[in-house]
This record gives sequence, structure tokens and C-alpha cells, in this order.
Amino acid sequence: MDLARNRLRKARYLALELLLSRLHPIRPLKILFSDEDGAKHLIQKGFSLTRHQVAFGKFTRDSVQEFDLLVPLTIADIDRLNGMRDLIVNNPLPIPSDACVRLCDDKTMFYEFLAANGFGDVTPRTDGAFTIPYLLKKRIDDTGRNSHFILS
Repeated sequence: MDLARNRLRKARYLALELLLSRLHPIRPLKILFSDEDGAKHLIQKGFSLTRHQVAFGKFTRDSVQEFDLLVPLTIADIDRLNGMRDLIVNNPLPIPSDACVRLCDDKTMFYEFLAANGFGDVTPRTDGAFTIPYLLKKRIDDTGRNSHFILS
């Protein structure tokens, strides 16, 4: 019953958003996403009923100037956009700074930052002792490629 209710709720939400996008007076956006094969299908499907123009490609000084909205999907693309801050100052989606990306990408540094800024009591500490089951991750990794569930 909950699954059917959730599907109905999602369908209503999508129908309302589609209607609002058609009635909204703002012009359609030209949106450039990172050229990531794994995400293309879902992104295209999500925008298929809108008037927005979606493209996938590399972020270059030329391509960045042709689009209204830039959506980097990888750290490498965020780094590339940070190299042209002068061109992305008006991007509707804020692009995080290099320092912010490095902080969030390094699990140990991120934990230490949280603890130093008053979040240590709500951030799990292990002190090297793990209780099974747990998730083992590399300190710096890409999309959890090297993450492992330890069950015994």
C-alpha cells in the first residue's frame, strides 16, 4: 500500500512540476552537465518533459560561456570550473571552492573539521575499534569504488 501511495505522490508531484514549468514565464535554460555516461540517461529522462536544453560535455572556457547553467558531476569538473572562476561567477548553482572540495573529499580532514566546529559529539568516532558489521572506505575515494562491507 505504501509503495502505491508513494508512486501516486511522485506522479502528482511530477505532473504539478511539469505544469508549473510550462506556465512559468522564465525562458528555458541551456544546461551543461559533466560528460558522465552513468548519469546521462537519468538526467535526460528527468528533463525530457521540460523545455530546458540539456547537453553533456567538457567544461572549457568556450563551452562555459554558451550555457546558462553548469552542473559538474565530478570533482575533476569542479576543479576545472574553479580554474575559470571569472566565467562562473553568475552560475545559478554555486560551485564549491577547491578548499571546500578537498575538505569534503578527505574523510579524516572532514571529521576533524566537524569536531573542531562543535559537531564532535554527533559525529561517530571509532578510535580504530570497529564493531561488525561496518563499512570500510578509503580515506579519499571516488563514488565509493573501494568501499567494502565487513560482515564477519
